[in-house]
Amino acid sequence: MRSYRQTLTRLCRHLGEKAPLRDVTSHRVAEVFAAAWGTAAGATWNRHRAALRSFATWAAERGW
Repeated sequence: MRSYRQTLTRLCRHLGEKAPLRDVTSHRVAEVFAAAWGTAAGATWNRHRAALRSFATWAAERGW
């Protein structure tokens, strides 16, 4: 739960908290990831990546 909150909070902050999800591109998310966690340890990078992938799967299942 902590990873989800931390990951999504940071992404929202950098992408724009009011940005429509349909307008968020994979390229932009990759840029934010590189800026936020580019120098982090592998385990940290993977934890945040897994949280985002889980959220993306959940959102896709709902047609977002």
